[in-house]
Amino acid sequence: MAMLSARLLSLLVFVLVISITVQSQTVWERQSPDPVLTTWSGISSDPSGYLSAFIPSVLFDSTTNLYKMWFVSRSFSAACYFGFSEYDISYAVSSNGVDWFPFSKNPVLSTGTPGSFDGVNVTDPFVIHDGTQYLMYYTGFNGSTYRTGLATSLDGIMWTKSSNNPVLDVGPGSWETVGSNAPKVFKVGSNFNMLYAGFDGTHYKIGLATSSDGITWTKSSQNPILSPGPSGTWDEHSVITGALTEHDGTYYLMYIGQIMPATESVGLATSPDGMVWSKYSGNPVFVPAAPGNWDNRILYGSMIFKDSLFHYWYSGYGGSWQTGYATSAFNPLSVGDRGEGTPMLFKLFQSYPNPFNPSATIEFQLPKAQTVTVLVFNTLGEEVSRLVDGKREAGFHSIEFNAQSLPSGVYFYQFRSEEFADTKKMTLLK
Repeated sequence: MAMLSARLLSLLVFVLVISITVQSQTVWERQSPDPVLTTWSGISSDPSGYLSAFIPSVLFDSTTNLYKMWFVSRSFSAACYFGFSEYDISYAVSSNGVDWFPFSKNPVLSTGTPGSFDGVNVTDPFVIHDGTQYLMYYTGFNGSTYRTGLATSLDGIMWTKSSNNPVLDVGPGSWETVGSNAPKVFKVGSNFNMLYAGFDGTHYKIGLATSSDGITWTKSSQNPILSPGPSGTWDEHSVITGALTEHDGTYYLMYIGQIMPATESVGLATSPDGMVWSKYSGNPVFVPAAPGNWDNRILYGSMIFKDSLFHYWYSGYGGSWQTGYATSAFNPLSVGDRGEGTPMLFKLFQSYPNPFNPSATIEFQLPKAQTVTVLVFNTLGEEVSRLVDGKREAGFHSIEFNAQSLPSGVYFYQFRSEEFADTKKMTLLK
């Protein structure tokens, strides 16, 4: 059998990171027939009572073992400016993601002074923690234009708005002359990426901006990076940023699609780098409930991955806007479902299932035709199987590795083409 060099084997053993199957949340289960964060028509002075409680942003704090939610609230005493209701941002905590307890001194972020970019309302919070402080990116509305603002906090309760606000303005393209808002921000290495909704007054599309400090943003020359679908499809009118998370090197976006205004469903798009996105071919993956239910319309939400599940808190409407909760287990995407069209990047996916017995599926993608080899090695560096050895066309490819004759243990599978190489780890348990 062919032997790997000692140096290569050392790299395999000590550098590789175990990753979980590249899968996607495509089947969702509502976890409660009722909203988990509700409006309430009781005593108007009660801080837990809201006319609206929706558009959540959720983080899990492992130090306190608590879920933390920032959500859009409209109080019973909400003012009205130029015919628009005042919306603020409030805070709640939960030990299980279902039973939420609003902060007694809500809201934690309110509208700005009259005439400012957020002088009418603040909505669409998206909160991340950079290791030092909380960063909240939010939509500010002045009565005519939607822009993106930034606030920072050490505890998630006391917030300071950035002196650089708005950090993302409208334009320059005609597709975002009325709004550049509904931000979803994530870090890639030391840099920040933002997905945002561009609005021309009629249609929404999704754009990308990047930043080295989270304050000064540069919009991508490729914008919009996600557009409405063809005529007759479920998202032919608009696509809007919805919920975003990352797991095991893959970014997942639950985006809002409209076939016409006020007819929303939720679709899935994925990305290996946060820059190039592909819509799932089986969209939509989450749809409104039947008429008469509290969530017969659905809108923006928040998503995290925890305990082998995707957790999704979403906005529902059936007379008032409230917040619901759903979960999804891993569901492997078939080769044909990984996206639409030719892939933009080389990629070797994690095998599944992992651990496996006795067969595992290995998938890779090619942006152009290449001569490819896929080999399997044991921990001694010995080649135990040659799965691919020859030219393959551009696209997604799937192969099966059968280890019926091999002993239990750790194995490495190595992909090589003319322009790309990668190695991953899998475990055989008999």
